[in-house]
This record gives sequence, C-alpha cells and structure tokens, in this order.
Amino acid sequence: MSRRWAASSPRSRRRVDGRSPAKRRPRMASRRVRSSHP
Repeated sequence: MSRRWAASSPRSRRRVDGRSPAKRRPRMASRRVRSSHP
C-alpha cells in the first residue's frame, strides 16, 4: 500500500522529509488561485 501511495502521490514522499509543509503550502495556494482563474 505504501508503494501505491508514492506512485499516486510522489509528493507524499517529500512530506515525510518534513520540508514539504513549507513547500506544499505555497503550492496549494497556487493551485487554488489557478482554479479560480482557469
């Protein structure tokens, strides 16, 4: 099951590094803005 998660979400592996919370926050906000401005 762990391999499927990594294959489906390669970013989830970076989250385990602990450096993803800081990089994922700005990325999620960017995706939301794109959804509002398609």
